[in-house]
Amino acid sequence: MQVRDRLLCGEHHRDTTGKPPLWNKKARAWYLEYKNRPCTDCGVKYPPFVMDLDHMQPELKTGSPSMIVRFISCKDDYDAMVAELTTCEVVCSNCHRYRTVGRRNPLVRGAA
Repeated sequence: MQVRDRLLCGEHHRDTTGKPPLWNKKARAWYLEYKNRPCTDCGVKYPPFVMDLDHMQPELKTGSPSMIVRFISCKDDYDAMVAELTTCEVVCSNCHRYRTVGRRNPLVRGAA
């Protein structure tokens, strides 16, 4: 089952014009604002498109945050997105790579 299938409530997918619903626009704006902060590891503030969301407990991950945001269609989906993002830390792309590699190889600089 894909992330999209798990998160859509089904009844609000798209309106008759085929445009994404208003919840999708709100979710995207909230998502970008959520990522508009300094990196948790290095403290540098980059533009939101450079920032990643790192799951603090990867085993509890239910989906990719960017994919979740893409398919928001109603308040229930929005609430699911917020719940998922609260399990993440905002880090820059470089620090996220170090964290990911560090989980696999503790000898790498910046290991988690």
